[in-house]
Amino acid sequence: MPPFMTGGQMIVEVTPVDATFRPPPRRFEAGTPPIAAAVGLGAALEWMQSLDWRAAQDHERRLTRRLLDGLASISGVRVLGPLDTDDRRGVVTFSVEGVSAQDVCRRLDGRGVALRGGHHCAQPLLRAFGVEGAARASLAPYTVDADITALLDGLDELASTKAVRARRGTEPIDLAAR
Repeated sequence: MPPFMTGGQMIVEVTPVDATFRPPPRRFEAGTPPIAAAVGLGAALEWMQSLDWRAAQDHERRLTRRLLDGLASISGVRVLGPLDTDDRRGVVTFSVEGVSAQDVCRRLDGRGVALRGGHHCAQPLLRAFGVEGAARASLAPYTVDADITALLDGLDELASTKAVRARRGTEPIDLAAR
């Protein structure tokens, strides 16, 4: 198979009319290797090996339970998927009635909450849930209670603002303009 890119370290010899490439995998690794990424990966692996995985799992389950309970208490917010923590990891997908997933993510980003919004490579599933898109929160061992609080407070504010506007009969909020 010929390489799709050329660069240093993947060539054995070059002449004015030809090139001889190294055997795989080097023939497909043109240029300088991603040294900083490799060092970062090593540091991340060391950190992960230092974790007490039972404690990390308990921590994630507790935060997931808190997030699910908090989402259930906010009017207009719908969790997509199981509402218990038995068959769920720390990934919670949800929609907010009348607000696009992108607008939910933009609003919460302003509070320091990082969410993913869109179809999540599962557009047929989202359609089966009756939504065009959804926001997704992914919890990790380094997620803390303050992160969940910021997410829930932001959603509560968003839902309250939307409800007040709906009662007044004004136009829907355009979060993209903020």
